[in-house]
Amino acid sequence: MCIGNKIPLFPGKANYLTPLGENPLPSVFPSHYLSIVLKSLELDGWLSKREVNELIEISESIEDNYISFEELEAVWGEPFRTIRMFFYGKNISVKSEETIFSFWIPPQFATLSVALAAVLFKERLVISWMDLFDSGQKRFILSLLSRREPSSLICFFDKTKLSSMFKKLIIDIESINDIQLNVPLKNHIDKANGKLIELSKINGLWIPTGKIYDFVNFKGGCIPRIPRKINYLKTLFKEEASLIYEILDELLNNMPMSLSVFLSILREYFKNSKNVARIFRLLTCFKIISISQANVYLTERGVKFYENFFES
Repeated sequence: MCIGNKIPLFPGKANYLTPLGENPLPSVFPSHYLSIVLKSLELDGWLSKREVNELIEISESIEDNYISFEELEAVWGEPFRTIRMFFYGKNISVKSEETIFSFWIPPQFATLSVALAAVLFKERLVISWMDLFDSGQKRFILSLLSRREPSSLICFFDKTKLSSMFKKLIIDIESINDIQLNVPLKNHIDKANGKLIELSKINGLWIPTGKIYDFVNFKGGCIPRIPRKINYLKTLFKEEASLIYEILDELLNNMPMSLSVFLSILREYFKNSKNVARIFRLLTCFKIISISQANVYLTERGVKFYENFFES
C-alpha cells in the first residue's frame, strides 16, 4: 500500500490504473469473469442484485469463451452502451518495449475498472485514488487483489486504517510526517529528496527496507467515444442472424401466430429438432418473442431488433 500524493514508479513492467490514465480498458473479457464484472456494476450503482442474477441467467445462453460489452448491450441494454463509451481498448498486454502502461478510471465505473484490471492483467498492478471508494467497494477490490499472483499496490492520498492489513508500505515523506501516518515507527524517517520510501512491518513496527522509489505522473484522462451502432441479431445469433430476421418478419406480419405454426416455421428454417429447440429457447430467453395463450408475439424488444437489422 502507498500513502501520499505521489504514485511510485516500479522497475520492470507494471500496469497503472488511475483517473489520469492514458488508455481505455478492454471491452472483452473471459466469460467466467461475468459474475465479477456484474457485481462491480452493482457496487457502482448501475444494477440491482436481482438484475445481476437475471443477467447471469440470461447470459448463460452465450456459449463463447469470451464475452463483450456489445453482447451484453444486445442481451440487456443499458448500462452497457454507456460502458462502451469508455471501455473500448483492444489489447490487455503491456507492449514489450514499454515498462509502464496506464489505463483510465471512468469515475462512474470505478469498481468495474478495478475489477477488469484485477482479473485481466498478469503484470504488477498499481491502483491509485482508492480514497474514492466506499467501504463495500474497498472490501470487494481487496478480495479480488488477494487472489492475484502478481503483486498489487493500492494508493491512498490520506492516512488510512487499512495499513494494518498490509506488510509493506510506501510513503511520500515530503507530504506526510510520522504523526500524520499514525503507525508505530521504529526510527524517525529522514527526508528522501522528493522520492518515496518503502517500509516493512516487523513485529508490529514499520521499519525502512532501504528501497527508494521515484514517482510517476500521468497526464491523461477519460476520452469518451460514441459507441458504434451494433446489429443486435448478428451480435447474438452470428451466422444465423439472417434466418432469425426472416422468421421475425413472418411473425411480425402474421401476429398473433399460434405456437404450433411458429414451431413449424422454425422447423422449415432449421430442420434439426435440436436446433429448433435451441433457437426457440434463445428467442424467449433474450425476450425477443413472448408466449401468451398458445400464441406467439413479437415483443417491443423484438421489434427493435427487427428494425435494427438493416439500420446498423
